[in-house]
Amino acid sequence: MFKPKKIKLDSGVRWEVDCYIDGRGSKRMRRRFLKKIDAEVFIKNLLAKNSEERAELFGEDKSQELTLESEVNYWLQVRGRELSSSHLKRVRGIYEKLLPDHGSLPIQKI
Repeated sequence: MFKPKKIKLDSGVRWEVDCYIDGRGSKRMRRRFLKKIDAEVFIKNLLAKNSEERAELFGEDKSQELTLESEVNYWLQVRGRELSSSHLKRVRGIYEKLLPDHGSLPIQKI
């Protein structure tokens, strides 16, 4: 997802991490590091923090495997408010047809 980018400056080589905190349209974060490993550790910690916040927000157990149904519910709660009411109705209709047969499938198998 995120990769450190090599930047050549007059003062030497730096590694830059450039990302948006909560997706597009949110706050942009840019950090520079002297070593590539420091940038990679920063990315790893950032991703771990985001997954912990997500689990805390929705009361998910980390040992529980992610299923299509849990991801659909998460997406509808977080991103659903950005959709128009007619589009949201259409999306829910599609999910109602998919979830009975495929809702318990793990995300890794899809």
